[in-house]
Amino acid sequence: MELSEANTTETILRSWGLRVTPQRTAVLDILRATSEHPSAESLFLKARESMPAISLKTVYQILHDFAALGEVDLLEVGTGQARFDANPRRHHHLVCSTCGEIRDIYLDSPRDTWQSEVAELEAGIAAGVQSMEDFEAEKVEVVVKGRCARCRTPVAGKSPNPPPQEASEESGTPTVKYSTEKGR
Repeated sequence: MELSEANTTETILRSWGLRVTPQRTAVLDILRATSEHPSAESLFLKARESMPAISLKTVYQILHDFAALGEVDLLEVGTGQARFDANPRRHHHLVCSTCGEIRDIYLDSPRDTWQSEVAELEAGIAAGVQSMEDFEAEKVEVVVKGRCARCRTPVAGKSPNPPPQEASEESGTPTVKYSTEKGR
């Protein structure tokens, strides 16, 4: 069942075979109200505003239950913590490698200049997986990493946020990787 506005939280929980509890209701309501991709910790802090006794463990359990039911996607996109997505519409993600912001990108969006490339990539991945006899793909997801406008824009008198640094294997000192090619 989709997380649409037409469905009440109680109806959704019952359709999943879950007891309607104040904790589940709070977490689901927060997820339904945001277009962001919150972490369990940020959902916990938000839920605690109205339910001070809720625990982080409870929030994690609720989120993993929702993910197991296939109604919430658990995203591992390299931000250092799992994020959750309640958007039922087919989409992919843009991830800022500096601040960790995650945005949805739709193949049918007229603003999507990568539309044909992403569709071609999806088809290629699906075809490659079909040729493997020992693996069955359940989902193809494209994650585009880069830097958002806020992280690229200088703030009065400061340079823009630098890209994240990685330790060089030889020296252990931080190195910064730059690429001038779009999409690399």
